[in-house]
Amino acid sequence: MSLKRALLAGLLLVSAPVAAQVVDSLLKPDPKDWLTYSGQYHAQRHSPLGQITAANVARLQAKWSIT
Repeated sequence: MSLKRALLAGLLLVSAPVAAQVVDSLLKPDPKDWLTYSGQYHAQRHSPLGQITAANVARLQAKWSIT
């Protein structure tokens, strides 16, 4: 095996776990992190977080607006 092939094989072995971590984080994102404009890849625009509930929704107020 040439030196060039050995270095390439070593690089592939080292970089494979890093690539797997990136893919896992994109396929199974944390619910509080929206990956796209619509939230998730299926674009439901729903957040599973529980800060806004039926009990407190009437108290919501606008904090900023674009005029």
